[in-house]
Amino acid sequence: MLKIAQKIVQFVFCKRTAIFVFFLILSSFFWLMHTTSKRVKFEYTIHYINKPTNIKIKSNLPSNIRVVIEDSKLSFVDYLFLQKKDTVMVDLYDIDTKGEQRQKTYNIQEIINDRMSNDFGKQIDIINCSPKEINIDYTLLQSKKIGVFLDNHILTKKGYMVSDSISLSPRQITAYATEQNIRLINRLNIKDLPQKDSLDCTTELLYEVSNGEEVSYYPNIIKIQIPIERATTKSLSVPVVCKNAPVGLSMRAFPANISISVAVPFSRYHSIDAEDFTVEIDYQKRHSNKTCIAQIVSKPKTVEVVGILPKEIEFTLEKQ
Repeated sequence: MLKIAQKIVQFVFCKRTAIFVFFLILSSFFWLMHTTSKRVKFEYTIHYINKPTNIKIKSNLPSNIRVVIEDSKLSFVDYLFLQKKDTVMVDLYDIDTKGEQRQKTYNIQEIINDRMSNDFGKQIDIINCSPKEINIDYTLLQSKKIGVFLDNHILTKKGYMVSDSISLSPRQITAYATEQNIRLINRLNIKDLPQKDSLDCTTELLYEVSNGEEVSYYPNIIKIQIPIERATTKSLSVPVVCKNAPVGLSMRAFPANISISVAVPFSRYHSIDAEDFTVEIDYQKRHSNKTCIAQIVSKPKTVEVVGILPKEIEFTLEKQ
């Protein structure tokens, strides 16, 4: 009898039997998952896309959809896949922006049905969907063409500089706002250019104009081309122009010319000369009874002044 019991124990606990029992239990588990009706609750996050730029939405739009589904053939693997698909797109491209209607209704249950059919290749029974539809109330906005301008200092590495005019494309965009706000919008100034590093070569940047609830822009992507070159210095002797002398008197500067040191791009070294600059002393802005501070009132955009000698100019007044 003891030998019979030992043989039974050896049979039950042998490796092959253990493997057989494991897979029998596993297959039973999956059979149960496939044959048992399952009711699943989950939540979708709504992403609204392609909103026309010339409308303002007045209604508060829901950000989530709560859904309950039931399906007797929904597998365990399908369920895990379903849990990961947590975003639904509501496409607003078909909102009427020309007619008199100012409301649009979207059937959310239909959108969910289509989504699930695409995900699982079959129809899923939706027990509950909240909300079932979304009503969008909106108003049309006024539009205006405005210019785009760069109001941002460009950082360059030592020994480099901006060598030419910075190109913006497009130079003109359309602003959309309410009738009251559109009157206040005349231009777009770019002041927060996304420049992470100092530049040492010609660079193209993309600037995205933020669209808000009150004002939106189209197009809202601006391409900015920044030409960068190595820099060198050049010294120029520039005549001093006297300005606003008292009536009946003439004004003379001493010295008559001053030395200006400028940083110029290598490619423009020979094309920059003294005639490109205007230096003035203004009697009405005199520093004392005999001196004025030299002011550079015009220069090429592609050069940077690094030194003026002398900065303070003496003057005399003589009868005409």
